[in-house]
Amino acid sequence: LVSCQAPSEQRILATPIASLYVSPTGNDAGQCTQSAPCKTITRAIAVSSIGGTVTVLAGTYRENVRVTKSITLQGQGAIIDGTGLPVQNGGGLINIPASVSGATVTGFEVMNGVYYGISVFGSNNKILNNKIHHIQKVGIWIRDAKFNLFEGNELYFSVLTNSVSFNGSYYVCNPNNST
Repeated sequence: LVSCQAPSEQRILATPIASLYVSPTGNDAGQCTQSAPCKTITRAIAVSSIGGTVTVLAGTYRENVRVTKSITLQGQGAIIDGTGLPVQNGGGLINIPASVSGATVTGFEVMNGVYYGISVFGSNNKILNNKIHHIQKVGIWIRDAKFNLFEGNELYFSVLTNSVSFNGSYYVCNPNNST
């Protein structure tokens, strides 16, 4: 009896990089490393690993950012400017969809949005220490999301429209009310 087997293939799997970098002078064909950063936040998120960190270096980024996995998106002097951008699904310049849980967005200046500065539809996320301003509708929009943490954010020159939910119930923000 003769046994025939195909030669074994050696597969080289790229090791996921836990920390990725974005710079306005980067290149999306690069590895998103500190020495060869990506140019867009969108590209870095696409190649990031769950639980990883995307550090967005100082500069102005004109893109709609969709956080599609549980990562830490960390701005270091980064500005997301919505001037002239079309409104994307979710409406926020930074959007966390319902399918994402456990993401953190911290340290960004978000400005000049048409609908929302940051929109959160997922649960168990953290929105920390962002400056959100000059948004035509709402600075931070939350819908159908639970157990999110919003802390240290600065919002100004935005319209407050968080008094009515989509199911017709009314909510009043009252710091003296524990419910």
